[in-house]
Amino acid sequence: MLNQLEQYEKVKLIDGMTTQTKMKSEFIFHEGDRGDHFYIVEEGEVEIGHEDSQGQISTIRVLGTGAHFGEIALINGVKRTLSVRVTSERAKLLLLTRDSFTRILGSIKSFLKEDWKKTELDDSFTSEGS
Repeated sequence: MLNQLEQYEKVKLIDGMTTQTKMKSEFIFHEGDRGDHFYIVEEGEVEIGHEDSQGQISTIRVLGTGAHFGEIALINGVKRTLSVRVTSERAKLLLLTRDSFTRILGSIKSFLKEDWKKTELDDSFTSEGS
């Protein structure tokens, strides 16, 4: 994903990031929350899916180190469409605020959208084939 960035943009990206650590079963965000951050998993695993009224998730996808999420709400200006929860013992996340995301990653927004669509297609193919 970050290969699309120029060296200067990568430096700006690093400067704009903060870190957050969450422990197993902690939610990073819930379906319906306002989308304020873009996330990259630095360590650990998270599950993404629809959350029921008891706080259980119907897992759509599990993401590990190097994966990113949260861009759809920022790009489209909508609320979170899925919930995200930590599945490993802990997860270390890199975060970009909405403003930093727009300023720094504006040039690769279309790539992020295509990356997400491709992953959705891959997941539907895999789940139908299993």
